[in-house]
This record gives sequence, C-alpha cells and structure tokens, in this order.
Amino acid sequence: MRSFVTDMSIYTKDNKYGYTININNPVAHKLYRAYLKKHDIPEQIGLSDCERADFEGKVGEMIRRRIIVVEERYI
Repeated sequence: MRSFVTDMSIYTKDNKYGYTININNPVAHKLYRAYLKKHDIPEQIGLSDCERADFEGKVGEMIRRRIIVVEERYI
C-alpha cells in the first residue's frame, strides 16, 4: 500500500506564473468555479491572466476581510 501527503494549502508554492491561490484547494476551487459561472467563462477555457489576477485579488480580499478564514496546518 502506498501512502502520500498532499499539500492542500489555499496558497501556491513557487508558482512559475506568479499565481498565489491554489485552485486545487477545495475552498478555492469552489470560488474559482463560481467566478467562472458569474463571468460566463466556460470551465474548459479557464481564465486569462487578467481574469486570474482579478480572481486572486477578490480571494485575497476575502481572506483579508476574514470572509474566508485560512488555517494552515503543518505536520
């Protein structure tokens, strides 16, 4: 049996594109899909760099205003 640990942090680590939000995180992914839906963007297309910056800014503001509470655990 194999075991593995995944990093489900809401933040990315050393992203080569400069993104800071990890859209694979379950909470961030729900927000990402809601953003796509609100802006009528097909999920298969995804976000442009400008749209991604807007999305990350909105998520960052939600974190700063404590609408989303981020709790990081390190084991």
